[in-house]
Amino acid sequence: MLAKPIRYLALMVSAVVLLSFGLFAIDETRQASATTREGIADSGPNRDPAEDTVAQKVRERRHGEVRRTIDDVNDAITSPFDGIVSADTNIWAQRIVPSLLALLCFGVGLGFLARYAQGRSG
Repeated sequence: MLAKPIRYLALMVSAVVLLSFGLFAIDETRQASATTREGIADSGPNRDPAEDTVAQKVRERRHGEVRRTIDDVNDAITSPFDGIVSADTNIWAQRIVPSLLALLCFGVGLGFLARYAQGRSG
């Protein structure tokens, strides 16, 4: 009886972590592409420093309410594992390690607990 809610919780936690990481990866690849384009454009004589500030504000507003909620839930799920990777490491490592540990602990762990609960109730 308790197995189904635990199984759904494991699936939801895993989905949030995977979705948040996927959105992070998309943002990082877009940012890398934009940085490359800006580097090429900066080599020209018509560079306007005010455009950098405008571009930063546009990036901050780009994420809607749903994305912020997904990221907030992901932050809560992965927060027990945040201290494992130091803050001065690569941003990818700072996201990958806590995400994998959260998937292992909550996704696999809750799935195991659901199977165990199902066997005990039967």
